[in-house]
Amino acid sequence: MQNNGIHIYQFPIDDENVADINATMNTHVPFAVVGSTDFVRVGNKMMRSRQYPWGTVQGKTYEFYFVIFIFEELD
Repeated sequence: MQNNGIHIYQFPIDDENVADINATMNTHVPFAVVGSTDFVRVGNKMMRSRQYPWGTVQGKTYEFYFVIFIFEELD
């Protein structure tokens, strides 16, 4: 993204009240919010996902589920 001049927001870390959570948030950006009402077979499970020509995006893969961090930042 840097090579293409795309600037990504960095959460400020100069306020000690939010420095720790913001530093953690900065390691996870950029965010993508994915939701779906469709179920797609992933392996042997049916999961709420989005199917694209290039692959499947699972909305609640906890390895990549940063919504909790977003809620903490907005709280």
